[in-house]
Amino acid sequence: MEWKIRILIWCVMGLVTFLPILIAMKYNRKHQERNWCEDGYVMRQSKGVFVICIFITAGHFLFVAISVILLDESIMATLICMLLFSVGLIAGIFLSTYALLWRCVVKADTMTFNCSFLPAKEIKIYEITTVKYVENRVTAYGEKKALVAYCNKKKMFEIFDDVIGFQLLYYHFYQLGKIMRGELKEEFSVKTNKEDIFVTLFALVFFGGIVIGVLIFEKESLSSVYIVAIMCMALFFLFDLIYKLLWKVTINFDTIQIRDSFGKSETYSIHDITKFQEKGSYIFLYTGTIQIAKISKNSENFQLLQERLRYEGICKING
Repeated sequence: MEWKIRILIWCVMGLVTFLPILIAMKYNRKHQERNWCEDGYVMRQSKGVFVICIFITAGHFLFVAISVILLDESIMATLICMLLFSVGLIAGIFLSTYALLWRCVVKADTMTFNCSFLPAKEIKIYEITTVKYVENRVTAYGEKKALVAYCNKKKMFEIFDDVIGFQLLYYHFYQLGKIMRGELKEEFSVKTNKEDIFVTLFALVFFGGIVIGVLIFEKESLSSVYIVAIMCMALFFLFDLIYKLLWKVTINFDTIQIRDSFGKSETYSIHDITKFQEKGSYIFLYTGTIQIAKISKNSENFQLLQERLRYEGICKING
């Protein structure tokens, strides 16, 4: 492929990638609201979130651009790379524009979520029955505090503490008596949250589809190294999905049952836990010198486990 064509492709890619973001930035400046509106206030994403999204977009753009350079060497392998990073590139564009345009207008009796390319969503404050204050929600860019609102058991929205106006919203719900910091239960299960399972399943289907396509259509023309690499990725996500589906920690009164990724269960008394350790996004439980559990802070019902461990005096998990 001639360099003129490559340069033309890069220009088109750059235009498609960064033009929507530039338009969103201009729109954001033109319609920059004040923090306060007539009878409430406006919440918006912080600049830090936008910067992270831009880095994600630029990184994937760079890899796609490199794939264009390598297009002559191995067409199938290059197209696969372009496809992989193009998905991330599209996600980066969406997240960048979303971070710029997202707004939440909070008034005395309503909350309205706005984004220019999505329909506005209005929530009545009286519909919110409880709001959980989560101290260590694990996100793609670190641990965050979060407010998770529910209508009975239905989750309505989740807002992190890097959103401008988070503290105002917290005190607003606090004054209304809707904040629930912790709940003590004697029976519950801690397991992988549904979002993580969905992401792993999506990755498995994506890489599995590529493996099937390569084996059917391009098995002879594609290097075995690429085939093995793609198959390894698919197998990795397959085993990861199995682990996430099987792993579970069950608290039943004064016992804790831990089921590993092979389906094998071990039961201990809660009072047998002699050591607690916190590392990054995980906590580790020990009985003596033996590690019995590694639990992600992003697990479903982790807050219930946190309150139970605090109640038993086993540990104090940092917020």
